[in-house]
Amino acid sequence: MLGFILLPEDGLPGFTETVCRQPENFDLYQVNEFVSYLFQYGELNDSHVKLLSEQVQSLQLAKGDLFSTAGRVADTIGFIVSGVLRISYKKEAGEDVTRLFLSENQFALDIESFRTGTRSRVDFEALTECTLLTLSKNDYEMLLVSIPPLANLFSKIMTAALLKKMQLGRRMLEQDAQERYWAFMDEHPGLLNRVPLLHVASYLGITPSSLSRIRKGRI
Repeated sequence: MLGFILLPEDGLPGFTETVCRQPENFDLYQVNEFVSYLFQYGELNDSHVKLLSEQVQSLQLAKGDLFSTAGRVADTIGFIVSGVLRISYKKEAGEDVTRLFLSENQFALDIESFRTGTRSRVDFEALTECTLLTLSKNDYEMLLVSIPPLANLFSKIMTAALLKKMQLGRRMLEQDAQERYWAFMDEHPGLLNRVPLLHVASYLGITPSSLSRIRKGRI
């Protein structure tokens, strides 16, 4: 996963999305945020940036919309300009489990599904109104030819995301509930006020009542 990167295919029932093609007043600030993030992992020249900005599309999601859903093959890279997404999956008994929260300046893409063409096992739900920049797999593969440094750049981003996933998994095994809570607060300052506590408790692997006790300092 990325940025975690985890994502979609076409119309399953119940899948809601609103894709906005690049308008005449396309927000260059959004593109600049995207490019600035990419520059953390490598360099692109002016012609590369122009090509990239011509291919990305703006996507607006309302609270509760799904950016992608389980059962779909990931064919779109998403970069979050604003808002919060929740990555979740369902256990066999139907229990909804929160795996991760994604917010500004993070990618949303199921790397395994994107690379292998297998169906994703997770949902991406907008917990707030969201603005994303998206790049289809076809356009991404075209840009790999037009922008030679892009492959190495995205490889670094995906490697960083996978390392973060491994670190998260290890922390969930090694830390107790209170340690996981404080680690969450350190990693995601302010996020607790933007998302339902029910989902935070699920992410931490505890009950909502346990989360309430931790927040009140009774554990």
